[in-house]
Amino acid sequence: MRASSRIGGNLPTALTSGGTTVQYRYSASGQRTYKKTGSTEGDYVLDGPVTLAVVDGGSLQFWNVLTPSGETICRHLAADAVLDTNVLVAAIRSRRGASWRILDLVRRGEVQMHVTVPLVLEYQEVLLRHRQGAGWSRRETLTFLGLLIGKAQRHKVYYLWRGHAEDPEDAHVLEAAVASGAEFLVAFNTCDLTKARRFGMDLVTPGAFLRTIDS
Repeated sequence: MRASSRIGGNLPTALTSGGTTVQYRYSASGQRTYKKTGSTEGDYVLDGPVTLAVVDGGSLQFWNVLTPSGETICRHLAADAVLDTNVLVAAIRSRRGASWRILDLVRRGEVQMHVTVPLVLEYQEVLLRHRQGAGWSRRETLTFLGLLIGKAQRHKVYYLWRGHAEDPEDAHVLEAAVASGAEFLVAFNTCDLTKARRFGMDLVTPGAFLRTIDS
């Protein structure tokens, strides 16, 4: 690792390792406030000398739980998850269930949602098909989906699972799970997605997912 430049207090403004350069900015007191790795920018949320949270690439990476005196008790990491399409359908049908609460956690940055282009297109096609039964207009549905995807981390698919999923309709969500390396795959039809466990992912229903991250 090589520091290409430094400022007062011997703080590095850029570090290069393995061909990747990370740039930093600091507050007047020397606290890190900004980090850029390649094209991904991150910000540090500060309260005086205390780091409250870190936002990386537009997504909340972690936040700290503090005592009144400012000491860190513990650090909460945003849970990584790929959501099956049926979770989104359940959410627009009822705002009282586990599925809607998960999407609210995505909105608040407490769950990091992962998607691929094929999965987003599937979300759109299925939600538009079910929107009338949920009492949503086409415009409301597309706006809702756009806001949700704006919070998601996007990935490219390098391996197609069309012939490996028990149900061919589950191929896109399985591909997204593999491409993202997310910790959780959240779905109602868990019996059709058991191959996700080969990659170390927890395959859970929406209710089980909430119980796990709340514990």
